[in-house]
Amino acid sequence: MIPTSRSTRFSLRRPHVVLLAVAFGITTGCVSVEVEEKSEPAAEIERPELAVRWVTESAEYRALSRQVYRTAGATLDALIADDDWSALPSHPADASLPPAIILDVDETVLDNSPFQILLGDKPFNRTDWDQWVARARADAVPGVVAFLEQARQAGVAVFLVTNRDCMRRPGSDDRCPQEDDTLDNLRRVGLQFDAEHLMLSNERPEWTDEKKVRRDYVARDHRVIMLFGDDLGDFLDCVRSRVIAPCERPATAAERLRMVREHGEYWGLGWFVLPNPMYGSWASAR
Repeated sequence: MIPTSRSTRFSLRRPHVVLLAVAFGITTGCVSVEVEEKSEPAAEIERPELAVRWVTESAEYRALSRQVYRTAGATLDALIADDDWSALPSHPADASLPPAIILDVDETVLDNSPFQILLGDKPFNRTDWDQWVARARADAVPGVVAFLEQARQAGVAVFLVTNRDCMRRPGSDDRCPQEDDTLDNLRRVGLQFDAEHLMLSNERPEWTDEKKVRRDYVARDHRVIMLFGDDLGDFLDCVRSRVIAPCERPATAAERLRMVREHGEYWGLGWFVLPNPMYGSWASAR
């Protein structure tokens, strides 16, 4: 997923972190963009600098990410062969449809932890975020490139459903430059995608930040056998504290935990969660 507006502030005083921020220089050579902010209820993450350091520095983060994709790879052939299997509870398996998998992009396929360092003590804002997207400099999450190659070799269609926003930039007639930016970034890390298989928020009027509509769109012509993401909203509908159509009310922390229990048979078998302690819908759930 992408970061959402929040009051979380990072205290990054370590010398090598400062050097990394200078090296990336978020305002240098970037586009200027004015966007309307989306707001979430304010959420404070205790000691957020540790969350960023854990992703950028720890061996455990890399081990967990590789573990997720290796586990998925070990179950891929079985889920392809099981004509009765669907990773979407609202869409019963249809053996006549070709298999597909759906992945989130940010912190699932692309690692944007350097952006969190660049953000520093500033709250998340979509101007800085869009400048980061335009740079197309994110690295691949460990394990994802090899897994996606395995999936494609097995004949599985791969779709990316991301809440990166389609929005115009000043001086450009392109209504969704973020699509090309993301495709460029994917190519840079060795992943070839086209616009048909990359689905951004607001690319169509009905494609809101609630991903249900886009998952349903993929499921019209494919049997979805796997979901990947770093947020509960990459798997289940209406899990946020912010109400987004077609949802009608916010989800509480207790309801989110109940959803996880009720779908227990999917976790690790068709549903695969990537680690992200830096931000997410969990941070504002109460």
